[in-house]
Amino acid sequence: MIEIIGMWEPSDAAGATDADWADRVHTVLGSEALSGGYVNLLAPDDTEQIQHAYGASTALLLEIKSRVDPEAVFTATPLPQV
Repeated sequence: MIEIIGMWEPSDAAGATDADWADRVHTVLGSEALSGGYVNLLAPDDTEQIQHAYGASTALLLEIKSRVDPEAVFTATPLPQV
């Protein structure tokens, strides 16, 4: 698992260079990555990636989730919306 983190101070002129570096690393490693990404690192608004990450298992996962957690207490890992 690789997490690419680029950080800089807002006033740092090198911010664009750092962002470009992070984008290039992401592109180079993307061909080796699992499609959809690692769900524990996806944000709730990454809806397209979330759907792709769960793929054909989505319906079964959501059906089990509704039975074992009907009040949606556990929400740390984003789930696809149907």
